[in-house]
Amino acid sequence: MARARIDQQGILPSFMLRGRGGEVFDSVDLRRKKSLALFMLSRPSTSFLLGLEEAASDMRERGAEVVVVCPCPAEQVERLQRAHRLTSILLADEQREVFDRFVEAATDEPACALFVADRSGTVYFRCAGESPDALPSWDDIKKAISFVESQYVPPK
Repeated sequence: MARARIDQQGILPSFMLRGRGGEVFDSVDLRRKKSLALFMLSRPSTSFLLGLEEAASDMRERGAEVVVVCPCPAEQVERLQRAHRLTSILLADEQREVFDRFVEAATDEPACALFVADRSGTVYFRCAGESPDALPSWDDIKKAISFVESQYVPPK
């Protein structure tokens, strides 16, 4: 059974992974700029990614960056992004190091998780399960992002 390793009100560990075109994504670059909706998928699901694609623009309008981490080869991530013209950040975790820091699950078991964090990296909402069906609805995720953003007080 999948379990989130990061507690609510815990701080997301920083990570770096390669994304589209070999570009390096560094989670530290988001700090103080945007909230984060971080999805972890042990097996990329085309139907989930297409659903996320429909919801992602609204999530970004609410102030969050949408990131998906999959412990799979970079070529698979590239194919998925090209084939479906995904605008969310899709990252390949080829060694499964980042995935395992965030999600506790056997390597051969399907697992997924969601972390919604504020601009400081503090986790406000988290959920884990064996399939994307275990995650909250898109509307609930958008509400979580709106709540997190409502807590932000810009520096004077």
